[in-house]
Amino acid sequence: MKSALAPTGAELHHDVEALYQEILTGGPDAAYRATRDQLVHELEQLREEVAGLRASAQTPPKVYLAIAGEHGDRQIQVFARQEDAEAYDPAHTVQEREVSFAAIDARTWHKATWVISVPGAFEQMFDLVNAFPTQVKREVRDFDGEPDEVAISWWKHPEGLRPWVVEFECWNQGSIRAAWQDLRGRIIASGGAVESVLKQPPYTRT
Repeated sequence: MKSALAPTGAELHHDVEALYQEILTGGPDAAYRATRDQLVHELEQLREEVAGLRASAQTPPKVYLAIAGEHGDRQIQVFARQEDAEAYDPAHTVQEREVSFAAIDARTWHKATWVISVPGAFEQMFDLVNAFPTQVKREVRDFDGEPDEVAISWWKHPEGLRPWVVEFECWNQGSIRAAWQDLRGRIIASGGAVESVLKQPPYTRT
């Protein structure tokens, strides 16, 4: 139950604005006019303080993680001040984090990599443009609200034997599969002009 002694930021803002307008439009009384300028000055200061309080209430507080050790032996200490975290002797890394006031939607991020060969005279394009990824990785991340958007990048393979590497990343594994099937179809239809296909949208050179 809300207490009358503890108004919300919105209520306090409304009260200050109402009083401010009342003073500005006050009557012609001489005594009133004599003190109006001082009251207006004080209210303007109060308005600034209220605005600052409202802004700070909307900004999540920050904490600082002092990280010591590696992998399975890792230890993390949490500090309210950055200088305290940096002064923590065992730590080798300090990270800044915002405190969340609500649950965070974390989902699995999928990354699939295909290595594409150029077919020789006695090889079949369909077989070389493999239907299955060379490498698949998954990790849990904070969800960014774009479930079906696929990030696509490609580069030349350093060994040159299978010269093109294409990487797809997305929250939705099915969207990755659909994007790869689309690229695979284009490569097969082009007769193996892999680089020509990759230089067309939506593919991005990295």
